[in-house]
Amino acid sequence: MLVKEVLSRRDELKNYLYALKRSIKHCELYMDDEDMENDLKNLSKEIQKEFDEVDKALKAFEELEM
Repeated sequence: MLVKEVLSRRDELKNYLYALKRSIKHCELYMDDEDMENDLKNLSKEIQKEFDEVDKALKAFEELEM
């Protein structure tokens, strides 16, 4: 996988996490649906794990001096 693709994936995951946080908050405030809220939180945890893995892998590249 190219670094460009990994960077793009990290940005996508960051956007997904942001959208999920907004959706969870909306669900808490207006929908009062605990099942949906729990599903969104579980999905957010899974995406957070993938984001953390990608972010950790990119730390080495971000710290390189060129």
